[in-house]
This record gives sequence, structure tokens and C-alpha cells, in this order.
Amino acid sequence: TLVNVALLSLGTTVTAVSSNFGGGGVDTGFGANNALDGAMATEWSTNGDGNGAWVELDLGAPRAIQGVGFRSRKMTDGTSIIRAFRMRLDDGVWRGPFDTPNPDEAYRFDLDVTATTRTVRLEATDTSGGNTGAKEIELYAAPP
Repeated sequence: TLVNVALLSLGTTVTAVSSNFGGGGVDTGFGANNALDGAMATEWSTNGDGNGAWVELDLGAPRAIQGVGFRSRKMTDGTSIIRAFRMRLDDGVWRGPFDTPNPDEAYRFDLDVTATTRTVRLEATDTSGGNTGAKEIELYAAPP
């Protein structure tokens, strides 16, 4: 059974981020840690990054990633939605883009080839602009 190894509770940390809403840190109300807490009620919001939104993660140890999950945040005016993203692992190869058009849906994608990595960079490739971000980012691997 695969587990989400991108959880803070399993040792994943945010090592860099394009921005957090209001210029706060990763552990603030809209900081990037909110996308790694396993709760859809919290979210990471950038400070207006639009298509320039990105986050870098350290999984704490090499993990054999077999899939990725993602759910975008949204604003009531239709902005802030990440409609597609791509992902780079330690091998330097970009995967995606992965299409995530509906912010009310949690998406999960299986990778064509399992890849062992400790670091992951996710970048928005298509958004509706504004304070883009994510409710949850998930990376699936065998249990640590």
C-alpha cells in the first residue's frame, strides 16, 4: 500500500517557495506548510505569483515516488487556481504537466516510471492568476 510521504508528520520540509501570502513564512496562516499537513481545510497561498508559483520539498530521505497528488486552492472570483503543474525530481527530469482544471477535485497521477528522489520541485504551468497555491500536495511511495 502506498502512502503520502509528502506529509510534514513524516519528515518532509519546505526548503524554498516562490512566496507565501503577505510575505509570511512557511509556517504562517497561508504558508506552504499548509499544503503538506494532510488537511483540505488549510492551504498554501502565494503572494500573487500566478504562473510563477513554485515550491521545493525535501522528503528527509530518498523515496521511490510512484505517484503525485494535487488539489489547487481557489478564490470565489475564479482566480488563484493552478490548472496544471510540473514536477522535477533529483534526476533533473521534468514530469508533467499534470492537468488539474477543477479546484474542487483532488487529482492523483501515477508516474510512468518509479523514481527515487529526496527533493521535489513543483511549478505551476497554467493558472487563473493571482494568489495561486495548493490545498494539498501529495507524493506516493512505499511506507517509510
